[in-house]
Amino acid sequence: MSALYFISDVHLGIERDEEDTARETRLLELLARIETDGARLCILGDLFDFWYEYRHVVPARSLRVLGALERLTGAGVEVHYLAGNHDFALGRYLVEEIGCEIHLEPFAMEFGGTRFYLHHGDGLADRDGGYRLLRRILRNRVLQALWRWVHPDLGFALAGRISHASRRYTDTKDYGSSRYREDRLAAIAAEGYDWIIMGHTHEVDLRELPGGTRYLNLGSWFDGGAPHARFADGVLQFVQADGSIRAGNELFPTPEPGPAPRD
Repeated sequence: MSALYFISDVHLGIERDEEDTARETRLLELLARIETDGARLCILGDLFDFWYEYRHVVPARSLRVLGALERLTGAGVEVHYLAGNHDFALGRYLVEEIGCEIHLEPFAMEFGGTRFYLHHGDGLADRDGGYRLLRRILRNRVLQALWRWVHPDLGFALAGRISHASRRYTDTKDYGSSRYREDRLAAIAAEGYDWIIMGHTHEVDLRELPGGTRYLNLGSWFDGGAPHARFADGVLQFVQADGSIRAGNELFPTPEPGPAPRD
């Protein structure tokens, strides 16, 4: 058990359909492999398309995955769960019952002498100022507590509608150039990290930044497969949606400047 794993943007529960069930099955298979091979698992946001913990209620369709995560922590695997823009209301249940370590903001980690900076990737588009304000509102603990007064059946139904409306909006929004994102990546790289790993955009990206820091965006699980990264013995391998493996030194070409990827 010596490997560090990264996943992001599985978006479980977005629809009650065969595709959602297939994503869950692929995730459970990956978690079973991590149970015997992994020392740590880092979930970089949007594992669930919506997550909220009432005092005595959690989303029913997440139980199989929650059970698998609890088996991981019971086997001694550290599970670090970073809040995304869909599953931002992470709380005590995941900590006390499942054994996850929750991160509400981007964080740094060292593993095997390699320094990682981990970020969901939201709020980094040039024209994303409105979302950055909304993010602070949605993550307000007082407002999240007030949501508990809404019956769970109604609360989860409303959240699903809001999530779908948000997705339709972001699919048509012009986010401008990628300058803000690239400037932020450069600033993080200047702090001396070996790897910056993100999700959110649903666009795979693997390249070297100025100064030698490497950047990986994990893409999403909507394209099939079980895209994830595995780091062991100083080497990071990225398993793509089609199952092919790209080692950390097999970089994608640096993309031409253009519109920022959309969520």
